[in-house]
Amino acid sequence: MQSAITDTGMTVEGYRAIAEAAQADPDLRKRIETAVGVPGQ
Repeated sequence: MQSAITDTGMTVEGYRAIAEAAQADPDLRKRIETAVGVPGQ
């Protein structure tokens, strides 16, 4: 999984920070799901 993250130019730490923020903020989570095209959104 680490290479999947770093291959996009992102750091693992940055990914973790975003994931933690999305877990804590339902509105942010919805925005991320919409941006990445999660089905049902």
